[in-house]
Amino acid sequence: MQLESEERRCSTGETGEFALWDWNLETDEMHWSDENYRILGYTIGAVEPSYGAWADRLHPEDRVRT
Repeated sequence: MQLESEERRCSTGETGEFALWDWNLETDEMHWSDENYRILGYTIGAVEPSYGAWADRLHPEDRVRT
């Protein structure tokens, strides 16, 4: 598990300034990089990464198109 977490950290940009995520569509499990939390305005770990948490941050005019 430790190695998987370390690989995810590297691949999701936690070693740099990238806002990335990993979403397993079969299990609906999602992981966000620290930068992804930041650009969405969340404190790291404050919310469970999910489509809903992301969509809550969309501008109302953009929600229709998403």
